[in-house]
Amino acid sequence: MKKINLTIFIALVMIGLCCISSKAMSPNDSTSADYLKKHGYSAEMVRLVNVQKDRTEQKEVPAEEKNFKKAVWDSKPMKTLKQMFRTSDVTMSPDFGNNKIKF
Repeated sequence: MKKINLTIFIALVMIGLCCISSKAMSPNDSTSADYLKKHGYSAEMVRLVNVQKDRTEQKEVPAEEKNFKKAVWDSKPMKTLKQMFRTSDVTMSPDFGNNKIKF
C-alpha cells in the first residue's frame, strides 16, 4: 500500500512540475508592449524595446519623425544663425553640411 501511495505521489509531483514549466514566460512575453505597460514602463521605453526587437529580427525600422518642422530650419533667421556659426568657427569648413563638398 505504501508503494502505491508513493508512486501516485511521484506521478502527481511530475505532472505538477510539467504544468509549472508550461506556464513559464517566454522572451516574447516579457518584452510585449502590454507586459511592459503593466509593469510601469513609459510609452517611450515600450517604443524603444519594439525598435530593438525589430532590429534584432532584421525587420524594417521606421524612420523617426523630427519634432521640428522643416520650415523652421529652412527659415531665413535660422539660415543666418547657421551661417554666422560657420563663419565664426575657424575649424569648421564653409562647406560643412552642404552636399557640394569635393573630395
